[in-house]
Amino acid sequence: MPYILPQLSISVGICILVKHLDDANDLNDLGDMNSKGFDVIGVLLAFLMVFKTQTAYSQFWQASDNVDGLLQTSRSLAMTVVTGFVKNPEADQEARRVVRLLTLHYFMIIEVFQRTGENSVRDSKTKDKLRSDIRYLCGENEYQKLYPDEPDMPIGSCSKHRCANPTEVIFWIHMCIGKAFHAGFCQAPVFAVLQGCCGDLSNHFWALNKIDKTQFPLPYAQIVKILIIFFVYSLPFRMVMDVEDASLSAMITVTFFVSMGFFGLDEVAEILESPLGTDPNDIQLRKYGRRLLKDLSMIY
Repeated sequence: MPYILPQLSISVGICILVKHLDDANDLNDLGDMNSKGFDVIGVLLAFLMVFKTQTAYSQFWQASDNVDGLLQTSRSLAMTVVTGFVKNPEADQEARRVVRLLTLHYFMIIEVFQRTGENSVRDSKTKDKLRSDIRYLCGENEYQKLYPDEPDMPIGSCSKHRCANPTEVIFWIHMCIGKAFHAGFCQAPVFAVLQGCCGDLSNHFWALNKIDKTQFPLPYAQIVKILIIFFVYSLPFRMVMDVEDASLSAMITVTFFVSMGFFGLDEVAEILESPLGTDPNDIQLRKYGRRLLKDLSMIY
């Protein structure tokens, strides 16, 4: 509701103005509105809104499925590494490093999606929190490789790097798995499974990145907004032409709910098409990250 409050206020204001003009007989010169043309615009607008909303809704669930895939693949890879490597101190060290890098990889993904794209955060505290999560999970040398030319490791809001590339961490995981395989810590079938899991992690990330960066076509969105504005804001004129002595309260009620329906659905579609930010209706990546961290800590 806060997002569409200005549009609702304008609709109510137009209702009051139209009713005042109608009572003063200043609308007689307008003549009868073409009701058939008005109805055609309403039907066209309904179809356009349904398509836009359904497309955004589908995009939201695709993002949700890929987040679930990212989380479950991380857990599966961590458990396979820990149980598939032979038991000796060096193998255990490599297994633990892979588990830690999986956690680092997920929290780096959160920073990528919340510091880039349409939902890029502007709050300094949120930027600092995102970067501090990463600093806790990586060593100093790893941090310097991810965020070069920052020897003092500044907080997120003061860093010249908005985010780092999570693919680099996937490469480190590949290196750990390859080192363990060549050292004889795991068999070839286990190595193949681990390689496949790393590929799945990359696929899920790039699918999420495509969803986050692909917005609804601008001309389509413009047409929808123009038709909504015309249809909703001309509705009070249609009501005073069709209903004699229409009461102001009835006009305001009808216009308010029609405005809420059209403007609200349009706003919902725009929220759902970019679901990886920090808005209340977005996918809570950090909440899922805390659960992942708890599971990977147990595995570690």
